Amino acid sequence: MVFLTVARYAKSLQLLKAKRPLLFERENFKALPVAYQKFYKEWKSTEPSPVYYKPEEGRYRYNPDSGNADRIINIPIPLTWAPEMDNMLMGGEAIIKGFTQKKEKRRKVPKWWVPPLHKTVVYCEILNQYMPVIATKRLIELVHYHQGFDNYILKSPACDLRSLLAVKIKRKILISLAKKDLWPDNAEKRDELLTKYKEYIVPLEQAEWYGLTLKEAMVKNHLLKYVEPVPLKHQYRKELIEYLKERQENPQLDESSEDTSWLKQLKSKVTFSK
Repeated sequence: MVFLTVARYAKSLQLLKAKRPLLFERENFKALPVAYQKFYKEWKSTEPSPVYYKPEEGRYRYNPDSGNADRIINIPIPLTWAPEMDNMLMGGEAIIKGFTQKKEKRRKVPKWWVPPLHKTVVYCEILNQYMPVIATKRLIELVHYHQGFDNYILKSPACDLRSLLAVKIKRKILISLAKKDLWPDNAEKRDELLTKYKEYIVPLEQAEWYGLTLKEAMVKNHLLKYVEPVPLKHQYRKELIEYLKERQENPQLDESSEDTSWLKQLKSKVTFSK
């Protein structure tokens, strides 16, 4: 197993402590492949599709009360993401923090609105696998709307999938499509699915970077650049074998041809005492 140096690895982990606007300007982040940079910005920085409100189109709207044109300002509802949701399929939903007022003259009190969760099973056609998951009702509706779990996963950007489980499933699907190793026992079904989802097939190098966390991407990038040093004993052993073979094939080898060999140089430096 290849081990990274502690100093080199610790320096890379500084990315995890950087704020998101500054993260993309770090040299360590720019050293990652372009495919991963594109995925991570889409996953963590792109504005997701609205779920709990409908944005108005245009720049202005007519106000019948004042008779003026009011400017349209679409302010998304802030969502709170719990770490446990990374193991679920949320369908774009999350926790909403707000205030509620039970009676008219009572003060408002804070409240958390948590989307209802359901235990269900989804079927992935490409992977030919049934997966028991915890999902929201909206996720089930989106699967029906896209006519299948595979279409929903492949068509949805990473910012809408959001959970780590969802992007990991999409990564596995993209790798399977890139390798074309789906349905190994049924060539006819494999060709049918490759034709059906041909617009989502990407190069394998790009698919392998999709769905990785920042820490996983940094470790993968280091391992790709890391070259394990070859011990000198292997090099010397190889040179010795070649030297012995050459001497065996040509016993009358001129001694002057050995001046550049490491054996001759070593012999000239070593003196043996009688």
